[in-house]
Amino acid sequence: MTPAWHGEEAPLDEILTLSAAMLEAAREQDWIAVANLDVTRDALLKTVFEGMRRPAPAALAVVVQQVLAFDRQLMALGEQARSEFASALDGMRQGRRAQAAYSETSGE
Repeated sequence: MTPAWHGEEAPLDEILTLSAAMLEAAREQDWIAVANLDVTRDALLKTVFEGMRRPAPAALAVVVQQVLAFDRQLMALGEQARSEFASALDGMRQGRRAQAAYSETSGE
């Protein structure tokens, strides 16, 4: 459950919103959107952690744990997509080898 943020803790809500949007984009296989959202989220994280006025440690700890949970899911989806891509690429390579072998034996 996300606590209510006030004042300087408002960016934490945005970080969680961006993390959720990244996960949704990954589920839709929109990796460009994931990358773009990640850039935005990273900049906001940097602002929060390097800012003069940091959110309360307890609130920050909750958000960090939630971001890590989102990121674990993102990594799993990324690995799955990479594996699917690698399989498709292998299939294309096999098709090219078969086509080349056919061309060699048929004299084309």
